[in-house]
Amino acid sequence: MAVQLGLPYNITLDDYKKPGYVDPIVSQANKWKADGLNDTQIVDKFAKQGVIYDLKTQDWFFGYMPTAEQEKIVPLLSQNRNISSNYSSQTINAQPLTSPPSEIDAGMWTNYQFDGFDYYMCPGTLTVSGQGTAYYYLTTHIGCGSGGCAEIGVNHTAWDSSHYWIYTYSQNDNPHWGFTNIQVEYNYGHEYSIYTNQDRDSNGYKYVAVFDGQVIRTMHMTSLNCQISQCLEAHDYPGCQYSDDTNPAQFWHQSLMDSGGAYVWWDSSIPDASGTPRHDYPTQLYRYIYGSSWDDEMWVQN
Repeated sequence: MAVQLGLPYNITLDDYKKPGYVDPIVSQANKWKADGLNDTQIVDKFAKQGVIYDLKTQDWFFGYMPTAEQEKIVPLLSQNRNISSNYSSQTINAQPLTSPPSEIDAGMWTNYQFDGFDYYMCPGTLTVSGQGTAYYYLTTHIGCGSGGCAEIGVNHTAWDSSHYWIYTYSQNDNPHWGFTNIQVEYNYGHEYSIYTNQDRDSNGYKYVAVFDGQVIRTMHMTSLNCQISQCLEAHDYPGCQYSDDTNPAQFWHQSLMDSGGAYVWWDSSIPDASGTPRHDYPTQLYRYIYGSSWDDEMWVQN
C-alpha cells in the first residue's frame, strides 16, 4: 500500500499503470498555458508547490533545486558522470578541496537486458565525518549506455549528518539531480522502483521513479534493454580516511523487469556483468540468497 508522504500531488504507481492515464502535473501546466501564463511563470508556480518542471520534456520531480552546498558536489560525482576539474577554489562544509574527493564503490551490475527494477532497501548508518567520508549516494541506476542513466536512492552528507534524504537523477532531463524533502531512517526499510510502461514520445521512453508506491519523478531514456547497477558510492575529504560504518546498507526482495514487462527475481540465475560484483577497499560487500532473491549488504570498514 502506498504511504502518504505529504507530496503536492498524490500519484501512485497503480494510477500510472492504468490505461489512458493522464499526468495531472502536465495537465496543470497545459491549463496554466491556456490561461495565458508564460513558461517562466509556469515553472515558478510549480516550484512554489515543490515541483520542479522541465518544459522541454514535460518531466518533473517533487523537491527543490540544489542548494549552494549541493551545487558544489554535483560536478564532482563520478559514477556514470565526469569529474569536474574546477575544484581548486571550492569547499565542502568548510573543508577546502585541493583535489577532487575520491570515490569508492561497492555493488553489482547486470547485463543490458532489463527495463526496470523493484526492491526494498535500508540505508544503514552511511557514516560521515568532517575528517572522513564527506558524502554517500546509496543508489540503483538504470542505464542504456550513451542513451542515458537514471537512478533513485538515499543521500547522506557530513554537513547534514542527522538526515537521510531520498534523491533521484535523470541524465536526459533538466535539472539532472532531484533533491527531495523525503527523509528516511537509517534503520528502516522502504520500497524503491524505476518503472516504464514502454510508451515512447519524441523525447524517448517514459520512465518513473517510485518511492513506497508513490511516483516522485518522471523521466525519459532513449532506449529499453538497460543495465541495472546497484551501488554504495562513498566520497571522502581529500587526504582523509573513510569513516567506518556501524550498520550496513541492505537490499532485499529484489526483482527486475524484463523486456516483456514481467518481473523476475534478481537471483543467481541472473548473470552479473563482467567484473562484478565488486568492492573497492575499504568498502565491503556480502550477498546471499534470502527467500527468492539476493540479499545484498554493503558498508565501509577499514
